[in-house]
Amino acid sequence: MFDLNCNLVWAKRILGNNNLSRIVKIATTSNGFYFGGFFEGDLYFDIDTITSLTSNNFDTYIYKTDLNGVGEWVRKIRGTNTENFKSLATDEYDNVYILGNYNSPTIYVDSTESLTNTYTGNLGGYDTYIGKYNKTGVLQWFLRKGSTAKDIYNDFVVRNNVIYATGYFANQIIFNEDTLRTSDPLNEDAFLAAFNEIGDPIAGVSIQGTGDYNDAGTIVNMGSGSRAYVAGYFKSPQIKIGDSTYYNQHVNKSDLFFAIYEHPFSAVITAESQVTCNGLSNGMLTVTPYFGKPPYTYSWSHNPSLNNPVATGLAAAQYSVTVTDANSKTASVSGTVTQPQPLLSNGTPTNPSCYNYSD
Repeated sequence: MFDLNCNLVWAKRILGNNNLSRIVKIATTSNGFYFGGFFEGDLYFDIDTITSLTSNNFDTYIYKTDLNGVGEWVRKIRGTNTENFKSLATDEYDNVYILGNYNSPTIYVDSTESLTNTYTGNLGGYDTYIGKYNKTGVLQWFLRKGSTAKDIYNDFVVRNNVIYATGYFANQIIFNEDTLRTSDPLNEDAFLAAFNEIGDPIAGVSIQGTGDYNDAGTIVNMGSGSRAYVAGYFKSPQIKIGDSTYYNQHVNKSDLFFAIYEHPFSAVITAESQVTCNGLSNGMLTVTPYFGKPPYTYSWSHNPSLNNPVATGLAAAQYSVTVTDANSKTASVSGTVTQPQPLLSNGTPTNPSCYNYSD
C-alpha cells in the first residue's frame, strides 16, 4: 500500500506452492481491504492456510484485511473441477459481493470460518455464482445462475440498491420478465442485467450480434441516477445497441463497443406483513426504489408526511406511495394489506333440565 506521495505504507507476501495462483480483484472499504482470486494447491495467509479440493484444478478465495494489511478472515469456494473468480465489489455497509464461474457438479462454499454450505447441480458447462458476505465473513446469500448453453458473467458493480452485471450468453438467457435470445443458437451475445441487492433479477438487455461469432461485455460501472456504463468487444459483422446498428469492418476480429443505459426510475413493494387478526392495524409495507439517485423522499397515501420507506400500523386496505429521488424524478407503486376473515361461531342452547340445575 502506498500513500498519496507514493511512499510505501505496508506490503506483505501471500505464499503458495503453485505458480498459477492469482489475486484478481481488490476492493477498499472504510475499515479494510478485500482481495479475491483463484488458487491451486496450498495458499498461506497470515491467519490460515487454504488448500484446493483437488491438486490440479482451481478454486477461489476471498481474503479480508484491516487497513494495516492484517488478515481478518478468508473464505473458499471449492469444487472437483475448475472454479473461476471474476470480480468483487463492496457497498456502503462494508459488505462484499463476489462474482465468478464454476464448472463442478457440486461446490462447497464457506459460510463462516467453521461452516460450509454445499450446492449441487450444474446446468451445463460453466455456470455463474453471485454471493454476499458481511464484513465479519458471514455468508448472507449465495445464488447460482446458468442454463444448458453457455452464459458467462465477466464483471459487476453494486450501488444504490442495484447490481449491474455484464458478460455473454448463447441461445437464451432470462432476467425476470426479459427473455434474451441470440440470432443464431451458436452465436454469443453481450448482455447487461440488473439485480436487486439480494440477487433477484430485475431486467436485462442484450447487444445482439449476427452470425456464429463471439461478442461479450467485459466491464460495467454505474454513474449518477443508476446509469449503467458497459464496455466490451464484438466479432460479429454487426451489432445492435438500442436502435443503432454498428458494423465490424474485419469480421471475426475484435472491435470494441461502449454503451450507456438508463433504466426508468421505479419503485417496488419489496416486503409486506398482513394484519394478523380481523380488525387490527398491525400490517406493514416496505417500498424500495431502483434506478434513481439518492437520497429519496417518500409520501404515503394514508399519511403524506410519512417520509419513510416502511409504513407500519396499517389496517387492511390498499395503500400507495410516491418516491422522489435527488433529481426530482418520481415513481409510484401500490400495495394491499389484507386481513383474515372475522371469527364466527354458531351454538345451540340447551336449557337446564330442572330448577337450579346447572346442566
